[in-house]
Amino acid sequence: MPDGQNWGRPPAEQPPEQQAGQTESWGQGQPHVPPWHGPRGRALMAIASAVVIVGAGTGASLVLAGGTGGSGASSPAAAVQQMIDALNKSDVIGALDNLAPGERNALEPGIQDIFGQLKRLGVLSSAATIKDLTGIHISEQGLAASTDQLTPDVAAVTLSGGTNSEAIDPGQLPLGSYFEGLVDNAMNNRSVSTAGPNSGKATLGTLKVDGGWYVSLGYSIAINVLRSSGQSGAPPATGQLQPVGASSPQGAVQALFSSVSRLDLTALLAALDPEELAAADAYAADWLPGAQTALDKVRGQVSVQFGNLSFTTEPLGSGALVKVGNGLTVGVNAHGMDLEYANGCYTVTGTGATEHECISGGDQYEAKLLDLLPPAVQPILERLTAMKPDTGFVTVEENGEWYVSPTRTYLNAISAELSEFQPGDIQTIIQNAPGIGKAFEKYERQAVNGGGRF
Repeated sequence: MPDGQNWGRPPAEQPPEQQAGQTESWGQGQPHVPPWHGPRGRALMAIASAVVIVGAGTGASLVLAGGTGGSGASSPAAAVQQMIDALNKSDVIGALDNLAPGERNALEPGIQDIFGQLKRLGVLSSAATIKDLTGIHISEQGLAASTDQLTPDVAAVTLSGGTNSEAIDPGQLPLGSYFEGLVDNAMNNRSVSTAGPNSGKATLGTLKVDGGWYVSLGYSIAINVLRSSGQSGAPPATGQLQPVGASSPQGAVQALFSSVSRLDLTALLAALDPEELAAADAYAADWLPGAQTALDKVRGQVSVQFGNLSFTTEPLGSGALVKVGNGLTVGVNAHGMDLEYANGCYTVTGTGATEHECISGGDQYEAKLLDLLPPAVQPILERLTAMKPDTGFVTVEENGEWYVSPTRTYLNAISAELSEFQPGDIQTIIQNAPGIGKAFEKYERQAVNGGGRF
């Protein structure tokens, strides 16, 4: 392409395909029962999850949420350009629209749910919107893009040079008043900005879908991993994994359990959403045989069995949520040790001894921990104990067959945990964080000094 190419032109004016290597410039004792066992233990884990989400999930919600999908760009480099241009404008929707449709569709519903939960809880302000990211500014200017056409539908775009600037204005972040105050205090009520030349290179994988080019998270990971070992990053010409769907949402989850019990990694991957995991399927020949061979070597020493499997299904957005019934039993044999789980109890047999422990047996220890917690936190923990998050396996239908979606399942679990909290809970937890830490320390000291018993 001639020097001085104007990367500000609309996508329709961009050249149809970039050739390999083409470069363009653009844009400016006795073991005590751990406190996490039992219902209260689940509540404690929920509290921990909430604190993590406040620290990290908020950013994910703001950066990835929203979007209905675009028609793709005219070339691999144009797809990368459009995503960076959108980020330069703090256009969250535009950035998401340049993500491969299968990946975007897997992320969007759960991210929107999490965003809504954070607004409900007051972590984000009531005026916060997923359509406009305020308080954070990112600018990439003068980058050079080199495109390697790996296959007709896959290309690697390597970015180099240029400058980067970032700025955070705490007063403009879309946070609730309490959390805005925390950030303001942490940043001394001052904006923070950095600017300078970019060093090194960054490579993004792009995928052609229905005639348009998109940035792909999965292909970006695969290409960079392969190139780090000296390979081109191109997917193998043969050996792409063929998905194997089920006729119903419950059938998809049943297939997942069956593949685990057989230690069949190939069947497990085939049961997962092929649109979401397109890159994993495309590169299967590079990594799946070796991984399956490793599992085959231990198959004679390890066995996993599931019993009393029952499912219930409820609609969830464009898919279905499949919940596993409480009667599930699990048996694991590994290297002469037997582990059985049934009715909330674990039995471990090996080396001539048998240990039996029920989750409900830890209630007395959890009650002791509850007594040690700050008074303001105790009712929150008690309320969370009585609640059950609406979690399970999220399944989606692709071409008339049902598959399990790992990304949707993970994000749904986070949203379900957040749904158990009430406005003010997280603020109370943060305000009492020192006391919560001391309670855990005291609990552990008493457990150790008492030989695992209070």
